[in-house]
Amino acid sequence: MIARFRILLPYVLYLRSDAQLSPHRFIHDPYQITIHPPYQAVIDPSNVDPSSDVAAREILEQLGPASPPKVSQSVYMDGIPTVRANTLQIDFHRDDFDRRVAAVRPDHSEDPLIRLAFELVNGLLTSIRSVTKAGHIKPLGILGSNWRLDYVTDDCRELHHEADKIRRKFGSSFGWRICGTNEEVWSKAHTLSSTYRPSNWESLILDAEALLPDVGPALVLAAAALETLISVTLNHLASLANLPSGLWEWINDRGDYRKEPSVEEQFDVLLRTLANKSLKDQNQLWEAFKNLKGARNAFVHDGVAAIGGKEVTKELAYIFVGQAKEIIDWVEPLLPPELRRPKLEHQVEFQMFKTIIPPTISGATA
Repeated sequence: MIARFRILLPYVLYLRSDAQLSPHRFIHDPYQITIHPPYQAVIDPSNVDPSSDVAAREILEQLGPASPPKVSQSVYMDGIPTVRANTLQIDFHRDDFDRRVAAVRPDHSEDPLIRLAFELVNGLLTSIRSVTKAGHIKPLGILGSNWRLDYVTDDCRELHHEADKIRRKFGSSFGWRICGTNEEVWSKAHTLSSTYRPSNWESLILDAEALLPDVGPALVLAAAALETLISVTLNHLASLANLPSGLWEWINDRGDYRKEPSVEEQFDVLLRTLANKSLKDQNQLWEAFKNLKGARNAFVHDGVAAIGGKEVTKELAYIFVGQAKEIIDWVEPLLPPELRRPKLEHQVEFQMFKTIIPPTISGATA
């Protein structure tokens, strides 16, 4: 029997149209494994767009190879037209698999076979990234990808239906990045000067959010946004305080960074001195600040964002960046109006709907 795993890539791997790549076969007890060369799926790429009316289940039905694949006449490799490959396939060979309905795990991330499939996919993608120096090739997550696993016979035929056994598992994911423009947005944008430029800390936090789900880089920029913000804020507050001449400059520039205030001291001691408030008094925000700083330092020094020895997940990275935005909201009122971000009186609200399983499919087992 074969457990056939297919996954749609969020990027394209170009192949020469005359390429004859060989599958990679090896044993990983208890499986004999075949990793096939990337191929172009039947799927129309426009169907993957979150706004598409095509149901997620229908997309997963189209992960088989296109025959023949569409050849690009605009991208050439070594003078040869190319094929846009967007799918990987791994076959797990074994005498039998546990396909009992009762054994299906609600969380696919706890499924040993699915976890192994993603380990192999990410191992291959990481190797391709390193060999080709293609920085946009990134590892994929179980909860953030479109994939399916089919159990078929050794000659690749569909299994007969058995009420107490499954024949397929699948996972589907869609993400939206939305910018809405209504009358208030349009009007507010035009109230800003044509020479308006956002503050550095605002650009940094927006860039951090845009980098998600790339954990490390997003956390570095989020931490930099907080560092820049507190520096600007303290400089403003110091200019209003009756400080002895030269004291503020001496505090912040002593010729040795180890003698200068740390970011923690800026958010705590100096902010309390100049504004009679400290981030440390906000328990949740202070903990969020410390976690973000720790994860950022781990990434910068060790290459992996981690807290307490545990790697920061993509889901946790979203939370950290969101908490950084909450800290900005807490600090920003200390700045004069001209240094604050433009804000809307009413937030733009969206409702979006995505069909997962089309109405014509009933009683299907995921």
